[in-house]
Parts: sequence; structure tokens; C-alpha cells
Amino acid sequence: MKVYVVRHAQSRQNVHDPEDAAYVRPEVKEYESRDYSLTPHGEDQADRAGRRLSQVKFDAVFCGPLHRHIATANAILRYQ
Repeated sequence: MKVYVVRHAQSRQNVHDPEDAAYVRPEVKEYESRDYSLTPHGEDQADRAGRRLSQVKFDAVFCGPLHRHIATANAILRYQ
């Protein structure tokens, strides 16, 4: 069995983008309450990760509940 661990792509929080308001989601823990989207660069990073991993066939995919986690996983899964 092989396990692949991928960190989420660049999010608005990573670049401290004041133009992008965080998604405030009450169902997540307090330390996760600011749910930031990916930057355009982060969307490109996630897409490139998906292309690089396109030959790997996953049995299962797990990701965290935040937008940046889900957006990164979905970008990778587009190539599956």
C-alpha cells in the first residue's frame, strides 16, 4: 500500500489577501472558523498536482472540511 499526502494549495490566508473575505462556517472548530478559498496561483498548483498524480489510481481519498482542502482534492480528482 502507498499513501500520498498532499498539502492544500495556496489559499488567500497564505498570502494575507485583504480583498478576500473568509467563509465563516459555524460547524467547524473555532481554530478552523476562517475558511479561505484558493488563490489563482493555488488553483494552478492544485491543477498541476492533479496532472502529476493522474497515473496514480487511488482507492480512497480523504481531505479536511475546509474549502481549501476540498478545492485541492477536487482539482486532483478531476484527473482520476
